[in-house]
Amino acid sequence: MSTLLHAGESAAAKEPAGRAPARIFRRRGLALAGTLATVGALTLSLTLVTSGTGGAPTPAAAAVATPKLLTYVQDAPAQDAPEILGRLADTAAHRPDTVVTGTEHLKNRGWYLNSSVDDGKTTSAVVPTERESWIDPDGSAHSVTRTGAPEFPTVKARDYWKKQGWSTKPGKPEVKDTQAGVEGRMWKDRPPTDPEALKTWLEQGHPVKNGPAETVVAITDLIGERVLSAPERAAVLRVLATVPGLRYDGTTTDRAGRTGKAFSLDSDHGGLPNRKTLIVDPATGRILDDEETLTETAGKLGVPIPSVISYTVYLAADTAPRP
Repeated sequence: MSTLLHAGESAAAKEPAGRAPARIFRRRGLALAGTLATVGALTLSLTLVTSGTGGAPTPAAAAVATPKLLTYVQDAPAQDAPEILGRLADTAAHRPDTVVTGTEHLKNRGWYLNSSVDDGKTTSAVVPTERESWIDPDGSAHSVTRTGAPEFPTVKARDYWKKQGWSTKPGKPEVKDTQAGVEGRMWKDRPPTDPEALKTWLEQGHPVKNGPAETVVAITDLIGERVLSAPERAAVLRVLATVPGLRYDGTTTDRAGRTGKAFSLDSDHGGLPNRKTLIVDPATGRILDDEETLTETAGKLGVPIPSVISYTVYLAADTAPRP
């Protein structure tokens, strides 16, 4: 029996043989396959490869399995996170894009770690997936998903993958059209621009009992399914500033080569001790990138510590007509 471990989880759901573990996502909003939260982006979704006994992988496997950690320039104290976010929110609030009208167009790119564990052996594959979506004001949407061929660190890993009945070929493009009135987004209405109201609004589907990290998850779910106006972005940053334990990590360059301010939170949200990091564009207040890093133990995932187990780069959030 194979067990599928999601990024950040110490125990995982069971995956039936014959289905490749390539389309499982770490965030609640992204777990709704076929909804706009899932298809609202051009996403390079990668299932990382490790092969071993559940302990530390070989150096070759580790090099394939996890992206490099980002580097940060600490240009202000970590505890200044709320003050810095407040200034970024003020900048965002004065941007000219005060209203979002027309078709919302989203593009993302990311890595997500999923590993199949069978009798103590951890095996998975790098499966690139591209997603892009266009959502009309009435809620109807058009999306395209493209899945590439899995990549393997060893022939043994490929053979095991094939033995499970999982495909080693690129998938056919999946085109999905959602009609108006069909439930898709996690939130049906636009986000409030008052920070207190927004904080309550974000709790839909994101229980407060899950801890401060749930607010960070809610924010990333929101930007994965909505193009935000300047006032909405400002409100999001003000809510982020209220998250207990949030730290300022400094200035960094994200995985798309853009400079931003990084803020992080340590927790065990999802099952394993991890650090969630958001990178904010200081000129616009847009969240450019979010990262998740295992900080203390990898459980059965078989990756070194620390390891980046997922990242999402938000490449575009604009208005554009359907293709």
